[in-house]
Amino acid sequence: MSRVFAIGDIHGEAEKLSVALSHLTARVRPYDTVVFLGDYIDRGPNSSDVIQQLIKFKKRHGQTVFLRGNHEDMFLRTYIEPDDQKEMRWIANGGHTTLMSFKAHGRNDWRRRMPRWALEFISDTQMEFLSERYHFVHAGILPPGTESGLAPGQDIRLWIREPFLKSNFTQGRTIVFGHTIQHSGVPLVQQNKVGLDTGACVPGGRLTVACFNDLRSQVGLPKFEYYQVLGDGSVVSQEFAGEELSQIGAPVPAMAHPIQPTYTIGEPAKRPLFFWQTKAGHL
Repeated sequence: MSRVFAIGDIHGEAEKLSVALSHLTARVRPYDTVVFLGDYIDRGPNSSDVIQQLIKFKKRHGQTVFLRGNHEDMFLRTYIEPDDQKEMRWIANGGHTTLMSFKAHGRNDWRRRMPRWALEFISDTQMEFLSERYHFVHAGILPPGTESGLAPGQDIRLWIREPFLKSNFTQGRTIVFGHTIQHSGVPLVQQNKVGLDTGACVPGGRLTVACFNDLRSQVGLPKFEYYQVLGDGSVVSQEFAGEELSQIGAPVPAMAHPIQPTYTIGEPAKRPLFFWQTKAGHL
């Protein structure tokens, strides 16, 4: 592969995604790879339409990777392992808008109302993706010799923040991630990482799409092009070729720090068992 496009957190913002995909379709070539960094659902108004758009996009462009975000993980754990505390935690962190978009809000039988295509999409998401020069992951990785600060069993790739954000550890690949909102409105760019969550779901936020040249060697800070969809649907394009675009900056507000669950998060199975899978030996 020569180019990899990466898309930051979408969070139910179907209108911004539609504009982003229109521009992406005009730019992407058949042999390019497109990586979505997770958090497709919750908070924004139309998670259902977001998933449908992404499914249609992959049918047109097979070289597409969907990573899992912590919000997809909260949804799956709530769905598979019914528990009032888990459900309240997910709903309090934006899950209510997802249920509303599927017309299942306020219903005790919401699990039965989730369509199969949405369940399959969420359950088939990957935990990470590595190209020649980049490591794509939702939240980040744990630098050697540091503590994650997470509860035992929580997957670092989905939940980590400060230990990763503050680290200058280099592992040979530049890490491209989402999860932590960059309130400057532009990507975070440091020598070892690029953060693409520019708050698509918050007032004034942007949805960011970046293009990385996987064949170009990296000397100094990562170099890439990107475009952003603004709240009014307009698109701005930039190229980063030297100086840092942003620093960690202001603290992330409470809504950008979902309450972290205490349940165990492990590697996803090929597909979790749902109520509609009734083959021999399956529930």
